[in-house]
Order: sequence, then structure tokens, then C-alpha cells
Amino acid sequence: MADIINTQCADTDLFTYEDHPSENNPFCNETENSLYSLSYSQVIPAFFFRETPLSIRPTKFEKKRIKYFYNITGLVPLLSFLISTTVYIIINIILFGTATICDIENYSWAASLTDPVIRYSSMTISTIISTTCVFFLGCRYSGLKASDITGPAQQKIKAGTFDIICFFMSGLFISSLYTLLFIFSRKNMPILVQETLYFSGGLRQLSVCALWSCVITPVTGALIYRGVVLKNLSRVSQRFGIFASSILCALACEDILKFVPCLLMSVMLSYMTIKYNSIFWPLVIHIAVNICNTLISAYNDIYCNSDTAFLQLWTVITCLVGAVFLIFVLIREKIPSINKHQKKRTFSLFISSTAVIAAILIYAAVIALKIISA
Repeated sequence: MADIINTQCADTDLFTYEDHPSENNPFCNETENSLYSLSYSQVIPAFFFRETPLSIRPTKFEKKRIKYFYNITGLVPLLSFLISTTVYIIINIILFGTATICDIENYSWAASLTDPVIRYSSMTISTIISTTCVFFLGCRYSGLKASDITGPAQQKIKAGTFDIICFFMSGLFISSLYTLLFIFSRKNMPILVQETLYFSGGLRQLSVCALWSCVITPVTGALIYRGVVLKNLSRVSQRFGIFASSILCALACEDILKFVPCLLMSVMLSYMTIKYNSIFWPLVIHIAVNICNTLISAYNDIYCNSDTAFLQLWTVITCLVGAVFLIFVLIREKIPSINKHQKKRTFSLFISSTAVIAAILIYAAVIALKIISA
């Protein structure tokens, strides 16, 4: 208890009386959205804000509490990977066992791993199970409610039509960067290109890929990375939360070509989550961008015989038009700043958290293995 109360350190640069720290804005950062912020009393008891100003360096008790929430953000993607991988393997064992017992012809263990429809169907089921488990576990041990993620109805901020159009076009621009990288790498560095699910394989492949790209991926990102992870990382700094959660999300893509585009997309969607105090509009933008890309890819595969000419033309158009909207967004929108009090409580504590280190190493190893085995 003494360590909680004795928050004063050797630092003399404390908040002034006029700064008025509060539970939802303990670091007096006016650039942050206080409606999105959680009460800092989950880190330090509420009486702290009434009795003692905040010093630059956190106490041992405060460090321990902050690292507790940082470790949860590391465990969330780690458990998501472990659960989805385990369920995926179990599903394929069941499929293989069923096929063996029923004496289904032309079915083998290799087929269950290489057939695109079977593989993506198994991935869809395993991802749904893992996302559901991890989301509720993350909320349970973070002290979060569903309304903290979706945004309380009375505190949601309305989004203007023009704002949504700008973010949507910016999302198309970012996704076109991946298309450029994919086209370039397929010709010059094929080792970096992972298996692609082509739509020319029939309606089943189209349905599976549409479900995966337009529903599963956006919802998983919204609940996990723009939900539990971003909320916990933003307890100290919303700016840090945006970038740190985006890095974890980009690593979770398990694709070196998608890392930068996914990072940029996640930064934009995380910023929107904080700005509008809800995952709703980021989820809508993500789904809309993926639907648009899915339709273009399907048309290219089915009617252009996978010739990249049409895809290249679409990519150039979206790059040029989307860049204009992206520049407008960058000029108009400002990511929350970070002050010196927050800096002492973010990166150094985050990168020294055991679960965060484990998650980064495992996802980095998975990406490296995929490149080596390509």
C-alpha cells in the first residue's frame, strides 16, 4: 500500500494544479479521446487522482499493473494462434478419419492440407472458435465489457459521409500496395509469395474465399486487435496503442508481403476506433474494402484467365485516386500525441513483457518458416 501512495519520485516535473488529471485522462493529454479511455483506477486506485500528482517515472506497483495488461495483449494473439492451430489440426484429423472409415475414394491426408476449399474451410472454423474464446477470455481478465469494445450507444461519435468515403478510399489505396507487391514478387521474388486461392476454381472456392476475406478476417481484426488489444494498450497512451496493436496485427497475418500494408491498414482502422469510440465504422470500412478487392480479383480470375493486365489497371487507378484521399486524411486527421509521462510507461514496459516477447517471436518464426518452406 505504501508503494501505491508514494507515487512521488525524484522527478520534479509533475503535473501542475491547473492540469487537473482525472481517471480517464491521468496524463493530461488533451489530444486523446477521453470517451474511449478506460479508467486508470484499474492500474492505480482512484484515490490517487485526488491526493497525489503523477510523477514522470512510474512506481514499481504501477509498472507491475501496466505490464499485467501488456502481458494480456501478448497472450491474446498468442492464444489465438495456438487455439486456431490446434483446432485446425483436429478438424483435419477428423476429416481424414471419417474419410478412412467411410472408405472415401481419392481422399488423403495430403489432400486435406492442400485442397484450397478444405483448407480455407478448416481455417474459417478454427478462426471462429479461437476468436470467440480469446475475445471473451481477454475481456474477462482485462476487466472489459462488450460495450467497452463496441462503444456505449450514448457515447458513440457519429461519422460523416465524407469522412467514411475518405477512409474507404484510403483503405483501397493501402490494399493496392499489397497488389503491387504481390505482382512484383510473383515475377521477381516468388519465394515470398504464399499460395493464392483463385476464384476460377468454381463457386465453392469463391464462396469460401469471400467468407474468409469479407467476414472472418475483418471481424477477427475488429474483436481482437481493434478490440481487446487496442483497448488494453491504450490505457496509458492511445498513440502507443494504435501503433503497437497494429504491429501485432501485421505479424498475425503471417505473410511478409502483407506486413506493411496490414500495418498501415491497422493504423488507420485503430485510429478510427479511437476517434469514433467504436469498432463499428472500422469494421464497415474493412469489410467494404475487402468486398471490393474480392470482386475485382474474382472478375480477373474468371473473365481474364488470371491475366494481371486488368488487375494492374485497377491497381493504378486505386493508387492514384486513393492517394488523393489519403493525403487529405493525413492533413485533416491527427493521431493523438504522447507526452513524457506516457513515454516512460509504454515501449520499455511493453517490450519487456514476457507474453509480448513470446507472441512476437512465435509469429516471426512462423513467417520465417513459410518463407523457407516456399
